[in-house]
Amino acid sequence: MSADLVVANIYFDVMKGLISSPGLMTKKWFVLSGLLGSQARDIAFKLSKYRAKIIKIWDHDGIYYTFLGTTGADIA
Repeated sequence: MSADLVVANIYFDVMKGLISSPGLMTKKWFVLSGLLGSQARDIAFKLSKYRAKIIKIWDHDGIYYTFLGTTGADIA
């Protein structure tokens, strides 16, 4: 199914696979949620290796983190 947005609140290992898959970078926007501090740093680093840009980070009491970002993908 075609979509401009990916929302993922999934296990860290699954999220790592999602980020490295070619499908995520074809979407314009993403929301990644449920990340612990060290996991959030790892995901942010991995996203920086692609064309993805984190627009906003929500810190939930210093425990869980949520990212809103864009891949820069053109939507036809």
